[in-house]
Amino acid sequence: MKNLKFIADFFYFYPSLLYALFFLLGISNYLLDSFFLYLISALIFLLLIFSLKNKVKLFLAAFFYFFAFAYLLFFYSDIKNIKEPIQGVGYFKISSIKESYSFNRRYYIYSGILKTFESDNKRQIKNIKTSIFSKKKFQSNFLYKAKGTLIPTENFQFQFRTNNLKKVKPIKNFAHQRFYLKKSFESFLKKSIFDKASANFLHTLITGENRSNFLSFSFSKIGLQHVLAISGFHFGIFTLFFSYFLNLFFSKKLVIYILIFLVSLYFLFIGPIISVQRAFMMIQMALFAMIMNRRYFALNALGISLIVILLIDPINIIKLGFQLSYLSTFAILLAFPTISKAISKVLKKRDIEEINDLNIQSKIGYRLLTYIRDGISLLVAVNIFILPVILYHFHKLSCLSFIYNLFIPFLVGISMVLVIFGFIFHFILPPLGFCINYINTYFTKFILKLITYPPAKIEFYLRYKNLSFEFVIIYLGIITISFLMLRYYLKVFHSPENTPEYCNYL
Repeated sequence: MKNLKFIADFFYFYPSLLYALFFLLGISNYLLDSFFLYLISALIFLLLIFSLKNKVKLFLAAFFYFFAFAYLLFFYSDIKNIKEPIQGVGYFKISSIKESYSFNRRYYIYSGILKTFESDNKRQIKNIKTSIFSKKKFQSNFLYKAKGTLIPTENFQFQFRTNNLKKVKPIKNFAHQRFYLKKSFESFLKKSIFDKASANFLHTLITGENRSNFLSFSFSKIGLQHVLAISGFHFGIFTLFFSYFLNLFFSKKLVIYILIFLVSLYFLFIGPIISVQRAFMMIQMALFAMIMNRRYFALNALGISLIVILLIDPINIIKLGFQLSYLSTFAILLAFPTISKAISKVLKKRDIEEINDLNIQSKIGYRLLTYIRDGISLLVAVNIFILPVILYHFHKLSCLSFIYNLFIPFLVGISMVLVIFGFIFHFILPPLGFCINYINTYFTKFILKLITYPPAKIEFYLRYKNLSFEFVIIYLGIITISFLMLRYYLKVFHSPENTPEYCNYL
């Protein structure tokens, strides 16, 4: 059908996104077992039958759907059926360690996998992601035999209560080294950054671990909680910083190899967080595309990373971090070029020759307008998609977030760059490192003051409590189709020049 040609053209360039969509639907249908989702899946498939000429893609889409469904049926059916606490014995592998405090008492949170778990009535379950809270310190490079109670919490999440962990055998694991590297970095910040709140904030930015409830409250109050969570934004700053810095000294190809190594190190340092896994895979695909002289399609990379992450753990689909990370990235990659083109009617773009003819003041002004245009485009694109999801989960959204998101991420990016410079020069040229950290202390204090004390006169919220799951899905479907049509008819479809370079490193 000619009226649906925009769908065929879109999936011609982004087949990985098509397969990821049906993989997602297969997992969702099995876990949630919703008639509404079955109906949506059938309608999407019918739409593709009428729009796609390539029947191989239709077959592969159906294959990914049924493969996902069968994959969960075979490996995760037991997890779905656990409704009550179960006592038994299992073998626990630690994947991450976090230190926390309660009433000034320190305890550790060990997140990991129960490789096998046998209940007292001889029921066997495999590969259960869970967490153990303990005052004792355990090494992550051992597999542990644990006797205790497996407690389902919500959304197929589990907590394992045990006081009986025994070493079984040594295993290769980086979690312990990661824990102490983060502790060492925290010590560096406490010595170098002279304000405790600023040091804690910078530690959260770089490591993704936040121990301050007040910091979380301050950021969430104005809709900036995403700044504290390690994501493509943080990975993008890290990658672009080293890219520009290394290009001053090395050839382009060597820089790419160094970036692959550095990004991998940063990923190992941060740990297996969903948004980090997504950003890491997408950046690595972008870098390998450069090495192979192949064109990089970020939407295809997004689809591939989604399939991989859900293969590793299908339960990720229930987690809010997964939903917001993928939805916001999809929103930017899909809607940003269209919105930017519309805003360019007011804040016009100039070609390189026109920019070169401008005087210094005009160039600075144009760069500022470009940042404003891109900032507004990103803000509108993301909020159009994630607004119903935020309201569905939290029932409110701070209207200040629309203003603060225009400039706070930029200021936070500067602070992150200063941290990196301060850390490097702390070892190479200590006096310069001291000066950078001194400047960053007061710069970060300024950022925290802006966030902690927002203008009371404009501090109000958009609230809605009765948003249904069905409405959110229908809304997202309509918005997605609308932007597919706009991209096609406004001729911004698959045009990389319409998207800034940093969108490749989200």
